[in-house]
Amino acid sequence: LTGMLLCMSAVANAQFKYGLKAGLNVSRIHHKSRWDERVFSFMPSAHVGLYTNMDITQKFFLSSEFLISDKGFKNENSVHLLYASIPVMANFRISKELAMGCGPELGILITPMGKDHEYLKEVYSNRLDVGGAISFQYTISRSLSLGLRWVKGFSNIIGKEANIPFYRFDEHTGILLSSDLRTAGFVQKNESFQLSIGYSL
Repeated sequence: LTGMLLCMSAVANAQFKYGLKAGLNVSRIHHKSRWDERVFSFMPSAHVGLYTNMDITQKFFLSSEFLISDKGFKNENSVHLLYASIPVMANFRISKELAMGCGPELGILITPMGKDHEYLKEVYSNRLDVGGAISFQYTISRSLSLGLRWVKGFSNIIGKEANIPFYRFDEHTGILLSSDLRTAGFVQKNESFQLSIGYSL
């Protein structure tokens, strides 16, 4: 009960800040299957959205964001995976200007984009990507801040029912028999670095 009262008191006395943010994404995918394991090349893209900060103490604050974030990778062609991303971060001020944070991020896939759209829709049909993030934020002025963030996805972004006719693998021997990519051991996970600028409203 005492803990709940302390939490309610902290929230009641918290100071809120709102703002806009946008910046650069540099993203790639970690790929693994029964036959190979590799990391696809980085692909540059962008993100844009809104953020809110809640100061709990002088040293500690919480932040949440809603971002439209373009992730993906570059292989022979660029593959874009457009997400609505919702990170929630716990932040600690190392100094007056510099803060470090970490927390979970939920990504909701809006659509994949690329050369063969129908193929990409079939493969990347897992709508939810749960991940974690580590960030650094540098306050330039009362209105401007600069942020650097690393985001690592924990979810397999290949859909549970991803079924590609020209892939047919036997579960035990590896012989081409089944068209189910997950049965064939295909796992792909997002990774991205974000450089952003924030403007406090």
